[in-house]
Amino acid sequence: MSLTDVYYSPSGAGSQDGSNAANAKAAITGTSWTTDIEGETRQNTRWIFLAGTYTVNEELVPTSTDPNADNPHFWVGADADGNLLEPKWSDDSQSHLDTTDYPKIIRTNNGGIFDAAGIATIYKCLYLENTSTAYNQGSVLNATFSETRQNFHHGLFMKFGVNGNASASNNNARVHSNFGGKMVMCELVASGTKYDVIHHGGGTHKSTIINCRLYGSGTSGSGNGHGSKSDTDAHQVINCVIDNVHGDGVDLQSTGTERSGTFVNNTITRCGGNGINGESTADATGGVVIENCIFYDIGGHAVTAHADDDDKQYGTQIGIGDATSGNFNNLDEYENTYTVTAVSPADFVDYANQDYRIQRNSALYKSNNGMNFGAIQNEDFEFVSAS
Repeated sequence: MSLTDVYYSPSGAGSQDGSNAANAKAAITGTSWTTDIEGETRQNTRWIFLAGTYTVNEELVPTSTDPNADNPHFWVGADADGNLLEPKWSDDSQSHLDTTDYPKIIRTNNGGIFDAAGIATIYKCLYLENTSTAYNQGSVLNATFSETRQNFHHGLFMKFGVNGNASASNNNARVHSNFGGKMVMCELVASGTKYDVIHHGGGTHKSTIINCRLYGSGTSGSGNGHGSKSDTDAHQVINCVIDNVHGDGVDLQSTGTERSGTFVNNTITRCGGNGINGESTADATGGVVIENCIFYDIGGHAVTAHADDDDKQYGTQIGIGDATSGNFNNLDEYENTYTVTAVSPADFVDYANQDYRIQRNSALYKSNNGMNFGAIQNEDFEFVSAS
């Protein structure tokens, strides 16, 4: 596959033919996207956004032919010299992405940033934020259900500060919406107190998030306030941290006929609701696997399921601490097959500052086939004297 690279900077440079970083096309004029980028070819094209701040007050909706499985489209970040970025953590705690060199695309009024149709779109190393506290429409990054099955998001930082029109019935206030592809090593932040969900997986296609960080702003607020919510038949959350949300850590709401879920090595902490909530998902014919996860400081149950699904939960080990309503609900059979390890703040390197690496003296450290409980698989380390 041969890709055509097109370079963009906020105001353009050199000849502005987009052939390289020195001659980048202008992406915005004033606070609007340029007609050039709106009409730019998408199929087999890589749009390279150079480091800088792109301030806009409208959503970018491309008008060119949609990409497809044979003709994908890439939106990627690069440093000021045009070197393509690779995602990395800001420090050893693996709590936050290092976005120092990311192109920062900021919307300052109500609405999303990108709404790109097509089933083969790849986004990588971009910083996307809506700073309006009245934000209540769509998501920072939007996609339609049927368009997302081959999308891939890698190393994205997405944030909004919604304090607007969010209620239990309002599903507009989401950091990221309608995603049915794969998301790896992304950080999603809801810094306001009124939102529906941070990550929403929708449609009939599998939604998979791996090694991601989903952060809310507190355990009280309005709207559903979930970390991850899925309407898809198959929802997978693996090696993720979901922290400080006022709803459920994960909410399963699929109405498909072959519902299933896989939740492995996640750290779910400080939830106002349940850790994982499957009460609205009856007859999960594909089964739900919950293995090696940590649940701590949970306002409801660590895991709750529909009464008809008691025999469809699978796993062997789980870590639970401070679950107000108890460890399990509607899971009598499941509860009898599980080994539950107690969790406390002392098990983490620095719980108060979101450093969820596991202490070496903890029962959660490398205790399940050489794996830590939870999301952070920190390597062995030795303490060295500074003298």
